[in-house]
Amino acid sequence: MKILELPGLAEGGDIVEFVDERDSHETEAIRSEIETLAAKEPFIGVADLIGGPATRRLSEVKREKVRWFLRGKIPRGKMTIIAGDGGLGKSFVTMDLAARATSGRRGSDRGAPSDEVALP
Repeated sequence: MKILELPGLAEGGDIVEFVDERDSHETEAIRSEIETLAAKEPFIGVADLIGGPATRRLSEVKREKVRWFLRGKIPRGKMTIIAGDGGLGKSFVTMDLAARATSGRRGSDRGAPSDEVALP
């Protein structure tokens, strides 16, 4: 994706107004003008634009030591998904984990209370 600043547009203007304001409404001339503008601009990944997930090769990922909230089950500071059919106790387990995190009682790993707990 590339973001182009189209010359001659009023603030808030868009591509329709850009095309309408061209002396030549010939499709190829307009396309050539836009392609020339685009060639000068860098490529922007969608993830960079919207703050979404970034992809990288596994060979570029540096190994790091895992700190556990609940040893071998829930890594500390990472996303964890608790999934299952309704009525199995997912909400109960989630609330128990939040209570443990905020009171310093961490499953099998002891530690100081956390001041950050994110629940959906």
